[in-house]
Amino acid sequence: MHYKLAPDWNITLENNDLVFFNELDKKKIKNYHNASNTLAVIKKNVFNPNCLERELSSYLIQHDIIKPHYPNNAPPEKETKQAAFWDVFCNNPNKCVQMLKNKEVAIFGVGGIGSIVLEILASVGIKKFKLIDPDVVEASNFNRQYVYNHKDIGKPKVIAASENMLLRHNDLKFKTYISKYPCEEFGSIVCSSDFVVSAIDNPSLRSAIFLSQDSWELGIPSAFAATGIRKGFISPIFDPKKSSYSPFESSNIDLNSQHKSTPTTASSGSNNSIISSMFAEQIMFHLAEIKEEINSDHYLYLTRKAGKLSVHYRKNIVL
Repeated sequence: MHYKLAPDWNITLENNDLVFFNELDKKKIKNYHNASNTLAVIKKNVFNPNCLERELSSYLIQHDIIKPHYPNNAPPEKETKQAAFWDVFCNNPNKCVQMLKNKEVAIFGVGGIGSIVLEILASVGIKKFKLIDPDVVEASNFNRQYVYNHKDIGKPKVIAASENMLLRHNDLKFKTYISKYPCEEFGSIVCSSDFVVSAIDNPSLRSAIFLSQDSWELGIPSAFAATGIRKGFISPIFDPKKSSYSPFESSNIDLNSQHKSTPTTASSGSNNSIISSMFAEQIMFHLAEIKEEINSDHYLYLTRKAGKLSVHYRKNIVL
């Protein structure tokens, strides 16, 4: 088998030192006796690891600095950038690409969070979606919901979103439901889905927890997210087969209380996009089975104060 330098690593020489570096790490092999020739070999797009000394080759493979090359599985041009991304996290990136093509995602709420999650998941290669939302497009949506445009005003969001996404990715498949949660047909809607995105916040933010709990009880993985002005959060990936606790068990609020934690009416595309993008990334890592990158135990909180962003994690949700 031939190998190549992993896409997130670079190589250079510093005097006689062989230096490998990426965004987060740097590894230096000091006074390497064959540094120039080794650099020339690894700089090739593809090389035989036998051209390297065995000890060095084993070290580079062990630290994922060089990775296997699969010459017969080159992706179409549209998928090359995403395949290169997966190449950082797995040995066979094309397997990830093919895996995502066969996944189905149900998105409840195609608003500020759900619409961006839809755009990102479709862009990484997921082909099948179910969209569930009772609302129509309004001009006030445009500051944070980029999938819609002026001609969509008054049209059901699920219809407008599916039509506009097909203009960009003509191989997507949609089923749309002009419906709100909770709904009697919930089980029949999500039964074929591999993941449920809970992106609703009406009548209260607790609705998103109930939706994820309903998915949990059906054995379907899910997650939810929300954002305000100074704070946003993303739930863990709740997978009934892998998670240590359910959505209800992760909540320290009284789910039976009549008090409603209503969403803020103010919004900004910047805050919304940060949370939505991080949320979508967790979903795609889960669906591609990149276990090392999945947060399945903690809520991620992103807060902003005096121009500084802070990220912290908690076991429970705090609204």
